[in-house]
This record gives sequence, C-alpha cells and structure tokens, in this order.
Amino acid sequence: MQFLSPIYLFGVLAVIAPILIHLIRRRKFTVVQWAAHRFLVSVTKKLQKRKKIDDLILLLLRCLLFVLLALLFARPFFGGQDEVSSEESSSVIVLLDASASMNYSSGVRSRFEEARSRAASILTGLPESALAGLILFADRAHPVVSPPTSDHSVVLQELERQSTRPGRSNLAAGLAASLDALEGRRDGRVVLITDGQATAWRDSAELAQLMKRVEEQSVVLDYVDVAESRESINLGVTEFVAINDKPVVNQPVRLSVVVENGGDTPSEETRLVLEKEEGMPVDEIWIPKLQPGESSQMPLRITFSEPGWKCLTVRLSGDYLTTDNSRTIGILVTSGIRVGVVEGPRNSDLTVDPGFFLSAASVPVPAVQASGFPVQVTELRPTYLTPDRLKDFDVLILAGVVELTPKQGEGLERFVESGGGLWVNPPSGTAAAKQFAKSFPLRELLPVTEMSLVEGRTDLPKAGPYDHPITAYWNSGKAGSITGFFSDRYLDLDSSEEARPVLSLSEGNPLFLTRSVGSGRVFLSGLPLDGGWSDLPISPQFVPLVQRTLEWLSGSVEAPASLLPGESWRVQVPAIAVGSPFYVRTPSSEAEGQIAGQVEFQAGQAIVAFSNTRSLGRYRVFLEPEGDPVGAFGVNLNAVESDLRPVPPNVLREISGNLIETSDGSEGSEGGIARFFPALPDLWILLVVSILLIGALELYLAQRFSRPT
Repeated sequence: MQFLSPIYLFGVLAVIAPILIHLIRRRKFTVVQWAAHRFLVSVTKKLQKRKKIDDLILLLLRCLLFVLLALLFARPFFGGQDEVSSEESSSVIVLLDASASMNYSSGVRSRFEEARSRAASILTGLPESALAGLILFADRAHPVVSPPTSDHSVVLQELERQSTRPGRSNLAAGLAASLDALEGRRDGRVVLITDGQATAWRDSAELAQLMKRVEEQSVVLDYVDVAESRESINLGVTEFVAINDKPVVNQPVRLSVVVENGGDTPSEETRLVLEKEEGMPVDEIWIPKLQPGESSQMPLRITFSEPGWKCLTVRLSGDYLTTDNSRTIGILVTSGIRVGVVEGPRNSDLTVDPGFFLSAASVPVPAVQASGFPVQVTELRPTYLTPDRLKDFDVLILAGVVELTPKQGEGLERFVESGGGLWVNPPSGTAAAKQFAKSFPLRELLPVTEMSLVEGRTDLPKAGPYDHPITAYWNSGKAGSITGFFSDRYLDLDSSEEARPVLSLSEGNPLFLTRSVGSGRVFLSGLPLDGGWSDLPISPQFVPLVQRTLEWLSGSVEAPASLLPGESWRVQVPAIAVGSPFYVRTPSSEAEGQIAGQVEFQAGQAIVAFSNTRSLGRYRVFLEPEGDPVGAFGVNLNAVESDLRPVPPNVLREISGNLIETSDGSEGSEGGIARFFPALPDLWILLVVSILLIGALELYLAQRFSRPT
C-alpha cells in the first residue's frame, strides 16, 4: 500500500490522546476493612474485572478511530511495479483546452468551468514531491506555469484566473508545448482536458509525429473528456461577406450569410437579424430547419445613404454556444466609381468608337439620369496617363490602345499598385490586334507568356458554376446565363500561374484574365468588346458583366473587412496624418475611442496598423477622437469552432495509440490518471463507512457501559 499524502500518517500519533486520558482517569481505591467486607470481596473483583474490559474496548475503538482518520487523510492506494512512488520526483503538465468551443454550456456551467474544476481536482491530488505545470491551448499554446514547479498552490492560483480564448482548438500546438516543457525530465505525464471536438484533431499528420515524441520521451498521455453530453445544439454564423467589391451609396449592397448546424441535434426555424449599428436591427430572415452538419446560405441586402466606413453585424438568436452566434464585417461605402476611358484608333470596319459599348454599359441609363448614377465615366486622351492625374480615378479602361510610352506604362503601373483598377481590351482591327498580341505593353502587370489571334467561329464559353467573383453572378439560376453569345475570333491567352481565368471557352482557353497587383487589380479581355468580333456587347449579359467587372476592379484589397483574433489590420490614410495618433473603438469601448498608436510612414504611404484584435466584435478607427472613421472591421471566430461534433473513437485511436481515455481526473483504465494519483474511490468509501460505524459503536458502548448495574 502507498499513500498520496503520507504526511498525514503522523496523525496516527493522536492515539496517544485517548491512552493518556484513559490512564489519567484510572480510579484509585483505598482499602478499608469493615465487618461485612469479606462477603463483598468476590463481587467487587468481578465488577472491577468487567470495568477494565469495558474501558479497554472503548480505548481500542477510540484509538482505531484516530488511525482510520489518519489513513483517510493520507489517501492510501495499492500500487504496482510500474507506478510512481510518492517519494519520486515526477512531472505533470495539465494541458487545458481553452478554445472557443469550451464556452458551450448546458445551462449549469460551461465546459471550460468543468475542465477547470477537473484540473483543480487533479492538482490537489498530486504528491507533494511531484512537479506540476499548466498550459492552455486555443489557436496557439499559452504556457501559464512552465516549466513545472513544486509549488502546487501557484499552479492552482493561476488556474483560477484563466478563461477561454477566441480561437480554434489547435491541439498540436498545445501538445508540442507540453512535450517541450517535459524535455529531459523523467516520469513525465501530460493530462489533456478537452471537449473532444473533432476539429482539434484535424492536423492528423502533425499529431502523429507528436505521438512519436511522446513515446521517445516516455511520456504518459492521459485524456479527460469534459463534454457531459454529446447531444449538443449549436447553430453558428460561419460566413458573412459583402458580394459587392465596392459598395456605393443609394445602391443595394448584396450580402451573403452562411449558417451551419455544428451540433448533433436538428435545429428548428431560427431568427437571423442584420444590424447596422449595435442593437439596431434593420432586417431579419428566418432560417429553416437544419440537420446536423448541414448549412444554409442566405442573401441579404442593405442600402446606405451616406458614404464612409460602416460596420454590419448578423446575429442569431441564442443557443448553448453564444460565441459564434454573430459575425461582423466592415465595408467602405463610396459615393461612386470614377471610370476613365482611353480609346485607341477606330477600326475602319466599324461605325462606333472602341469604347462606345463599354461606356454605355458602364452608365446604362438615359442621359438625364446619368449624373445620379453611381458610375461616372470620363473620356481621356492617352496623354492623360501620368501618375499625378490618374489618382482622380478608380478604374481605367484601355479600349483598343496598341502602344504606350514608357512614361505612360510607368504611370499605369503605379496607378494599379496603389489600388487602382485597370481594364485592358485589344483593338478589333486584324493588323492592330496582331501587333497588340506581339508587343503587349503591360506584361509586367499581367504576365501573359504568349498571345495569338485565333480566327474562325469558336465554341461558346463554358457553362457554370464559376469560381470568380465577377462571373459568380451567373451561378444563380435566376440570373440567367453568360453562354448565349458567339465569337468569330478571339485572342488566345496563354497566361502564367499568377493570372486567374474569369471565363473560359468550352475547350478550356481563357477568354478573360485577372490578377491582383499590389493594392490594385487588372482585367485583360480576349475580345475588343466593340462589336467587331462577337455579339457579346449587344447581348443581355453585357451590362451586368461590365457592372460587376467595374465593381471588382474598384474594390479595395488592402484592408480586409473581417479578421481572425490576433490578426493585424492596416489601411492607408492621408499623408498629412503621419506621426499623429489614431484612435480605436473596440468591442469593450464602443462609446469612446482609445489612442492605439501613431500613423506610420511605410513604403511612401501613411499607414494605420493595428494588431490588438483578441476580442470578438466590431472595431472602428479614427484620426480624431470624434468624426468619421477612416477604417472599420470585424474580428470573428474561426468558422471551424462552430462544429462541436466529437472526434470519432476510431480516429482517436488511430492518431494516438498510447492515449489513455478517462472519464474524469480520479479514475480511468489501467495505466490512466488513476495510475498517477489512484486514490481508489472504493477504499475511500470503505474508510469513511468504517469511521462512521466505529464512531457509532463507541457512542453506544460508552452509554451502555456507564449505566448502573
């Protein structure tokens, strides 16, 4: 037999107390001879003998009570050859899951609170000679007490202060940190306390390598699952994006929301609310019944009357995991898209200018309404292509421009790299098109390894679904199709891997290519789009194609609208702000902005950079304490944390063959946690029952023996 707290065995010495009391209270008799004494001698001897026996029985019972109490506090257990003696110096790392899924609560307490309670029970049961450490993990490892220490009270105090992190469960990072903490130590043990979420085990290859380290370091790995029930109910917003690349005032902003059932129970109809400001709903939608693992994508729309940075939030009605019930994005609403059209020579076979159809589709309204349309078109001469003049436009369209001077090419490159959009269309004349293909003037912006003119009727473009934001519009059956036009010639574009096809012909040749360059974007067309090579400019698909292309080209790519916790955010501001402070309103300080840093000068630009994004919710950035924000974004939970479904047992065994599963921190299978601090519940109960019975027997006998006879 061994003891977890052998120091309490000194309590056995307390048996001295009843012995001393017994000796002190022994009666002393004075012998007095009197006449009838001889008749009572025999009776007195019998009573004295009986009294000594009674006192001895009570003394033994009282001594036994003190011995059993000392054993109870010493926590005895029966050990084997491979068990760790309390006198040996062993090291235990409590590896605690602090990811967002641990906030799941059944209404009594959350999984993290249960895990913290289990961890405290484990730490208090360790031998005094054992070293203890504490490591938390979410999207990364968070060493709290590492390397392990002999002062268990310090670990318990730190454990009490811990809370969950808004990140996904990265078990591999936590296990690696635990093994590093146990490097070079003998009798190491890692106690993993988690909710068994399947997504934590997704890095199977890395976990398999870590399990090899576990064997090499002779570390015992115990697994405590705190998911009290696998019948979890959880709906989460896993995606919320603005489909418009550049939202415009007084025009509908198209939004897409994806809600997923990450629990094991079907959901009923659930209310989803769209908020323009915190707690101010502007629209709502009802989500139909979702089966476990099923998701639903829903469209939303909103219109803004003023330009500027805005925050939008979608929010689900509450369930047992509230962390993933909302999602926030920041969008920049502009007053309109400023488009400049630069035309090359007109083809003698055509009666329209090269940019006629593009300009008309950019502003597809009568002339009397053109001034109020969100797209404004200005015709430009090639001489206008200088860096200082191009900053007045969001998008430039080159329609049939064959050659550019070095200065013009440099101006276009700087325009794109600083955030502008460039749309390049070839000329429709045969000779000019061949010259354009041979000496494409902007290969630095959109690398095309080879370009050649293909004449003759071509197959129609491929049918959807399309994976580019420009053509994804036609994935909806209600939007029609973009395959209903013909072409009798086109430029065959053999592009590099950096270019992305927007629309391809049925044989796979790309018809349109795009590429992001710096903060801007480039669009290259294999058709002139002036009516000379195809009937696309007079087809119903042309106007939406032009509108969506302009939106995509004018979209900002330098300031993401949604971040994961801990990611950095940056935005360009006017150069005059360099060196001045900027203010941020965070989820915890919505009403008043706090100074968060200074505007920096980087690569010739004034940049606001902010990285303190550990809290979920909306953030707005200001150059002054009051006024309009210069940036807005949302920090949202990693979508995988919405999936609470557990890792299948066969996957668990396959990845970690020597992982020992236990139901709690006090007992488990052979070699589990009970092997390290195996205070057996049946022995504990036996001691308690024995103490109660002996105590009751002592009281009964004491009363019985004290009665007069």
